[in-house]
Amino acid sequence: MKKITFVFLISLLFFSTLTRAAWLENVPQIITQPDGNTIQCFASGDEFYNWLHDKTGYTIIRDPKNGYYTYAILQDNELKPSEFIVGKVDPSEMGLIPGANISAEAMKKIRLDFFNNYMPEKKPLPGFKNPGTTKNTGSLNNLVVYIRFSDQAEFVNDTLVFWNMFNNQATGYNSLYNYYQMVSYQQLNISSTFYPLNQSDFVISYQDIYPRSYFMPYDATTNPDGYQNSDQKKEREHK
Repeated sequence: MKKITFVFLISLLFFSTLTRAAWLENVPQIITQPDGNTIQCFASGDEFYNWLHDKTGYTIIRDPKNGYYTYAILQDNELKPSEFIVGKVDPSEMGLIPGANISAEAMKKIRLDFFNNYMPEKKPLPGFKNPGTTKNTGSLNNLVVYIRFSDQAEFVNDTLVFWNMFNNQATGYNSLYNYYQMVSYQQLNISSTFYPLNQSDFVISYQDIYPRSYFMPYDATTNPDGYQNSDQKKEREHK
């Protein structure tokens, strides 16, 4: 029996409701500094833990004290902002280390915390096996819905970009299909279909009523509309 699950594309990163993470690397991002300067950078990671970095691998983190994105330094297995603002210095000349990041064990802890505190309760559906008790095999239909924030312009990407992210079966290609083929030992086939249907080559998306800042941590200076605790975060992400 084929099953259906929903995956939402949000700001070029997709968040899967499936039980395993789909790892992405070097997804283009544009960040804006408080002075209006825009920075071209990249995001890597999965829905449980991800980070920003430049094209040479130097990790980027926002300084909550002033709102500026800075190059990160690793202290006591935590990423912390440095004094070096992205766009104003060459990180290779500042004694910084490319690829600075928390340990694999710390990433695992973040993932477990997500499952324990933020995942919605799994409820069995009539005609389906109880979720979590068996491993999925066979074929699964995956419906992908394009969503953008209220303060985000329409996607300008060709739909082929996202089709490849989910469905490309070429050997070595970093797609959702290939990921689940690998972790299931070729026993799970996931085919993704995109909605709303579009006759052109460009994305048409649903626009949410809330801005991006609504789903980000609170900051009195740079993000007064953000969530202020874990309960508020969970409520905003799952309502």
